[in-house]
Amino acid sequence: MKNFRPILLKQLDVSLPGLTVRRLRLNRHLSDIESVRQHVHRFTQILLYLGGKGVQYIGESARTIRTGTAIFLPPGQTHAFSESESRRPLCLVIDLDWRGARNHRARSTQLTQLDLSEIRQQLSQLARFQRSGLGPELLRPAGIVLELLDVLWHSLSLSPRNAGRSASNPALPIVTSVKRVLLQETGERPLSELAREIGYQQDYLNRLLKASVGLTLGQMRSQMRVTRAQRLLRESRRVSDVAAKLGFQDANYFARWFRQQTGLTPRQFQAT
Repeated sequence: MKNFRPILLKQLDVSLPGLTVRRLRLNRHLSDIESVRQHVHRFTQILLYLGGKGVQYIGESARTIRTGTAIFLPPGQTHAFSESESRRPLCLVIDLDWRGARNHRARSTQLTQLDLSEIRQQLSQLARFQRSGLGPELLRPAGIVLELLDVLWHSLSLSPRNAGRSASNPALPIVTSVKRVLLQETGERPLSELAREIGYQQDYLNRLLKASVGLTLGQMRSQMRVTRAQRLLRESRRVSDVAAKLGFQDANYFARWFRQQTGLTPRQFQAT
């Protein structure tokens, strides 16, 4: 679209039963554009405004937009946008093919600061992946996109607990449960112990996670620890302090682990 300058663009082919993620874009509105005229798509869209203010027109209704506003638009839903301040809106756009989309009306919600912070971190990982060209075995962009979508899915109340579990409703509730446990994890407990805390046998939980986000429990733990490590490395210059906060008793072992996960040493990451 002429109205936007894409900051981040990922052409995707990520599929789950009943759902395909086509594309993810992070768009900044152009300075000479104050509104986006009414239009419609044949596919599903989820929008998340990360900056700016305005009014989103959905059919005949108007909804106030601010940072953290998420919007679900089923196929065929007319919509438009008008700015209400000089700061250019920044909008995350996810295009989907979802078999169950027409069973839901357009809706909007306001993300919590915790969910918004998590999505910003995930977008930062995707942006770094796009700049560096690192292989999927390191940052696993498809898994990151699905985790990001999981946050939006639950925030917009599109999960099975609200709409009934079916093949046409491929929400990812297991991911939320796993993340809740992993966020509290500071050491390296055996994966079998973590799986039991979540309520599953490890092998079965791995199959569920692979079907949902393409990652095993161990891979998901590593990815979340990498995200936390990157944040801490931005906040602290002492690698040993970061290692200790993450539960690593040996800073050298942490450095080797971090490089294996990201392709960079902690010092190299801090210098980027």
